[in-house]
Amino acid sequence: MASIRIRGLWRLSLAAHQTKPELKAASMGEAQLDIRKADRAGLSGEVRFGRKKIPVKGRVKPGSPAVVTLLETKADGEAVADGLEAILYIPPWWPTVDYEYDLVFGTMVVGNGSSYGKKELKSKLIAITGVQPFA
Repeated sequence: MASIRIRGLWRLSLAAHQTKPELKAASMGEAQLDIRKADRAGLSGEVRFGRKKIPVKGRVKPGSPAVVTLLETKADGEAVADGLEAILYIPPWWPTVDYEYDLVFGTMVVGNGSSYGKKELKSKLIAITGVQPFA
């Protein structure tokens, strides 16, 4: 079930927490996660920051919650050292909720080896909330 739920185009909201002068969340913008293939063997797709597309591969660990791990890859499919990494959680269904969209949440780090060039996201722990409307 988790492999089916993670497929498709997700709208991601990104936030980082600052500690000074006080602890608070700061918006880091939006991105998209497009998962084209997901099954028991793994998943693949891309993270989009505007026009910048970063290929990713990963795995889905079923459970409640299901856990998705993503790693930035090169064109040949090899993982990028110190690249983009993300862990997403797919929460269980609650029978009392009238869902209009599916939800994932988790964390992401954009390492110094990533092909994403903007410094504002590099080496920060970024909180992710992703939504996907039901078709």
